[in-house]
Amino acid sequence: FRPFVSSFSAADTLTRNRCEALLLKGRSLQQQGAHGPALEVFAQITQLDSTAADLSYFRARSLAALGDTLAALRAYERARDLDKLRFRAGSDFNRVIREVSQAADMPLVDLEAVFRAASPQGIPGSNLFVEHLHPNFPGYQLMAEAFFEALKTLQVINPPEPIGWQDPLLGVPQVRNVIARYREKNGGVTELDLEFGRMRSFFLMHRWPFSDYPMGIDDYITAASDTVKMLASRHLKGELFWDGAHYKLATHYAGQEAFEKAFEEYLAVYQAFHENYFPAMKLGDLYFRQQNFAAALTWYERALRADPENPHLLAKAGNVQVMRSRLPEAIEYLSRALQIDAAHPVLDNPQKTTAY
Repeated sequence: FRPFVSSFSAADTLTRNRCEALLLKGRSLQQQGAHGPALEVFAQITQLDSTAADLSYFRARSLAALGDTLAALRAYERARDLDKLRFRAGSDFNRVIREVSQAADMPLVDLEAVFRAASPQGIPGSNLFVEHLHPNFPGYQLMAEAFFEALKTLQVINPPEPIGWQDPLLGVPQVRNVIARYREKNGGVTELDLEFGRMRSFFLMHRWPFSDYPMGIDDYITAASDTVKMLASRHLKGELFWDGAHYKLATHYAGQEAFEKAFEEYLAVYQAFHENYFPAMKLGDLYFRQQNFAAALTWYERALRADPENPHLLAKAGNVQVMRSRLPEAIEYLSRALQIDAAHPVLDNPQKTTAY
């Protein structure tokens, strides 16, 4: 990503102007695909003043185009460090982290190396980042998988005595495992969550320092459905809680009999709030509607673990057992539901009639 603010620092105006003119010449050659001559021009500039972030950035692009990826990576890193708008942490930040890790004898997950290994030419860019700083969803998946691999390497569940590790913590085989697996699991993230992120990124990248012309929701174009966009917009405006947006989208999908998509939305809420009975109950209802009574019972029982004295849940579990012709189990659930409801009535008359 191109630096935000770049300038030459030569003391005299004449030298700065000459550097700017040469930079324009080098960029023009670069745009024509003449990367070798462009690098020669950039080398001339370096002899005069090497402090402009843009010089390192455009030099890196030509180096990458010619296949000198290691030199390109170093030039990109220098461009980042010379950016006069400190939007990103510089190389010194990672150096300090490494020094502290070594001094404190603490394991370090070298995400810099992992991100390079997962990137074309070993240069992370838009494949793993939204902009200069923030990872995109695949980037976060890669981070999570790398940390998980590190925890396995350290044997944190059943650690040896004494606990030990090598530096680097993740060797080549472990990094290969991370790269092979990191896109396999989405962690309960759905298209709606990705739309939240895309909208926030749009607003971020259409204001300073990315743009001098702010844009609003009316300017936002998405490949997602109108329903997903509408719910994401309502959430970002504060009109819907995060889980409420997922519930509404799940209801929409269920109404279209897109049950797998509805399941993903309910599951996203369950994974975030597994101590709450409601998402598990909704998953049970979804399976009940599809007449998958065994799966429905599994989810109702999970809901009951969160709220064991809930007469609605007990009644639902009892009805499932009736449909499975498990009458003794059904009677047990329904009797408990009626007993609890007698003390604190919440069931309506049709529900009580069904239970009886």
